[in-house]
Amino acid sequence: SGDTIVGDLSGGGDVDFVRLSFTSNVTKRLFSNGEVDVVFRVFDQDYQSVGTWGADKGDAEREVAFNRGLYYLRITGAASGAESGTYQIAIE
Repeated sequence: SGDTIVGDLSGGGDVDFVRLSFTSNVTKRLFSNGEVDVVFRVFDQDYQSVGTWGADKGDAEREVAFNRGLYYLRITGAASGAESGTYQIAIE
């Protein structure tokens, strides 16, 4: 069992950030689901990109190796910020 991030994107380039914290080195799976196509990008605590993945209404699944520390998940609409709606990203 893991955590689920639920949010809403409104058109016009809305961006959501979520802070993730890990106390040990772990590998997690990120699953996207929702009514809007999203792009999610993972950054480390120095804001260096760890990876970027797109989701087509729930079709994204990615396994990510995290070292101990802080990370940030940046979530945007896939269509140049034009999309709006609800998304969910499960972290397991």
